[in-house]
Amino acid sequence: MVGAGTLFSIRGARARQMLLAFSFAITAALGALAATLFAQAASSPQVAAPPASTHAALYVQIQSWHAAPRPGDRRLYLQTVLVNGSRDTAPAPAVQDFTVRAANGRVWSVSPAGSPFPTAELQAGEQRGLNMFVDLPVSASQLRLVMLHRGQVESVSLVS
Repeated sequence: MVGAGTLFSIRGARARQMLLAFSFAITAALGALAATLFAQAASSPQVAAPPASTHAALYVQIQSWHAAPRPGDRRLYLQTVLVNGSRDTAPAPAVQDFTVRAANGRVWSVSPAGSPFPTAELQAGEQRGLNMFVDLPVSASQLRLVMLHRGQVESVSLVS
């Protein structure tokens, strides 16, 4: 094994000890980082891949917070885009297919903002804007917008 002492000369035992301690600290930090990343990957929910012919991607373009009618709540408005990434038409998701979820497991249903969600099928490559809102407790954090539609799950992190 090649050590730092054989790559370049280090004068003095004290300098050699400091370099060894520094190298050990870096190795320990990288090991801790790798363990953390592995634990996060292992705890992520596994989702089955959708059939190849139906893939819709979900994007959040704009999100804004406003006062909600109930004290202690705040209203989150979301401007989203749904993209049919397949070469075939695909059924459009309904408002019931969307929820906002917190890291602690709480789930809230969304409501359409303005007009109802369009129900016409998504054409191949079509992009469709969907506007929605949800009233959340002020304490809600680590939020995700989740679409569960025809066995496909799309999830987008939200700023809370």
